Amino acid sequence: IELKYAPGSGLMKSSVPQPVTGLYREQGMRLSSVVGNHTFSVRDKIILAHTVAQAFWQLYASELMRCLWTSDNVWFMREDNDGTPRDALPMKAYISFDFGDAPHTVPEFLESSPQDLTHRFPHVLALGILLLEIALGSKVRVSEFTDISHITSNHTKAHQKWRDLKETKWDGFSLHMSHLINAIGHCLDFKKVWHGKSGTKLDQKKPTDLGARRDLLYEKVVKPLAWLAAAFHEDSENVTYPYKDITYLLPCPNEEKLRPAVNFEPKSSLFSPNRTNTHWLSEIKTINGYVREQLRARQGKLKEAESEKDHSLIKVAILDTGYNPDLDFFKREGRQNRIKWKDFVDTEQDAKSDLKSNAVDDHGHGSFMTKLVMDTAPLADIYAVRVAKDNDSIHHKNERIAEAIRWAGLDKEARVDVISMSFAFEAELEDVKEISAAIAAVRSGRDDKVIFLAAAGNFGVEQSDMFPAWHQDVIAIHAADSRGKFLETDPVPMKKSEPEFGTIGDDLPSYFTEEIAKFYPKLNTDGGSSIATAVAAGMIATTLIHADLLPYLPSRLDGFQVPLQRLRMKPGMERALALMTKGKAADKGRRFFNLVWLWKSAQRENSPLDYNIGMSLQTTLMAKPFP
Repeated sequence: IELKYAPGSGLMKSSVPQPVTGLYREQGMRLSSVVGNHTFSVRDKIILAHTVAQAFWQLYASELMRCLWTSDNVWFMREDNDGTPRDALPMKAYISFDFGDAPHTVPEFLESSPQDLTHRFPHVLALGILLLEIALGSKVRVSEFTDISHITSNHTKAHQKWRDLKETKWDGFSLHMSHLINAIGHCLDFKKVWHGKSGTKLDQKKPTDLGARRDLLYEKVVKPLAWLAAAFHEDSENVTYPYKDITYLLPCPNEEKLRPAVNFEPKSSLFSPNRTNTHWLSEIKTINGYVREQLRARQGKLKEAESEKDHSLIKVAILDTGYNPDLDFFKREGRQNRIKWKDFVDTEQDAKSDLKSNAVDDHGHGSFMTKLVMDTAPLADIYAVRVAKDNDSIHHKNERIAEAIRWAGLDKEARVDVISMSFAFEAELEDVKEISAAIAAVRSGRDDKVIFLAAAGNFGVEQSDMFPAWHQDVIAIHAADSRGKFLETDPVPMKKSEPEFGTIGDDLPSYFTEEIAKFYPKLNTDGGSSIATAVAAGMIATTLIHADLLPYLPSRLDGFQVPLQRLRMKPGMERALALMTKGKAADKGRRFFNLVWLWKSAQRENSPLDYNIGMSLQTTLMAKPFP
């Protein structure tokens, strides 16, 4: 059944019930548990605080408020929507109600109470503690309300935590976060607020007081939170997922466990000899969640620093079979705004459309790669460039590939930072002059500041790197599993002078491939260097986005602009990838890299994470000689 609540009338059975769909049964978590092991972004805290406060105000003093609202009866429910992972918790709050005999029915106002009672509005106090836990991102340990004596002790503990909250640094949001802090303070000191409003003694309850208190709740708590939440209105339709805090960091050989700042999966689940790690994608998203918050906090300074144009994010071109906009993954508004389209197969149709129209993918490989890049680099701008109808025909399309490379690197509509080519074919230098000339033209026109990536191939040790991976200006990407073991299908590096790089090209979470397999049942989604190349493109894009922020963060680095430019060059990016391979020796000319390892090694007590990452990059990029 579906029940609806109407003020003054109470709960009523809906005549046309709408069943709740998409929820896993018995798959929820209490907010008290979520705040203990998940990280909420500033946006999440503001939106959640406003949502809870507004719902509380709407139901205040009704029959649905017999029990206190606490973090134990606010729930997050796992959903079965859009192929999201089953363990993901969408940022949607649910409140549970006790329709039986409530064990501790709590009055709205404590009328005949001891004179030394510090708070006479237990429901408002509970709301203040609930909002305090959301803002702090941690549980406030208070006693369950079973007698009046607990009110004063809980009030005292909450005040201590509120003073801690006032000292919190919000990294660019501090000026506005005073609205949240003050709203919580009004709940904790409602006696002062109410006395100032009414001018009456609080132990003399009047029939008119209830409506006045409700109005005061709106004015002092809900309204300022609504104003604060309005700043994220344009983003409000995009459901976010708090990322999970884990006690242990990703292990590297011969290294002690470090104090976490951005936390990853437990040691027991990662890199054990006989177990794969399907959590690696969540770990990359954890990093992107951190970078997203830094980006939002510093957006104003970035725009101020770039007087001629607004700050633009890193752009990645994916040369492949196109992409399918009908996949639910691409339909989300935030992703639609991130992706652009260019067709070098049906050029007549492309000439009639803008960059977002008429996208198509008859094969599925391009959609697969595009989804991977967007999931590993959700902040990057993506250019889906169609150069072939299917994988089999791509080696006959040299002229088309060359044209696409020139467009992606030099055309004013694109000018991307990373060109990802998740394809490979056999070719001699004489056969690919057009493509080589296009790469050279982009390098020249962009002062070498474009990163080219290509799949090494999947034909095993009997085959060396294929084209374009063996090209001197391209970073060849090899495929390994999530533990860092290179796949049996991975070829022997052709460039013998120094090790080549490989990353995760296998162990995709099952939820990731489900929608792709549904649209393209014949598409091979097994592990290989195509997947690794897309993952590498995402890691590299995230690295560049974060590096762009470093000069403007509180732990700013003097003179970082020079290494920042070098990072956009092939030799510089290869040095950065080497930082991500710590503890991993070369395996038959290949080195496994993982962005998480760089971030893990940068976490140290009493030293800012951003500063440590920046110093590591600066040191390696400024080392001589630099080509």
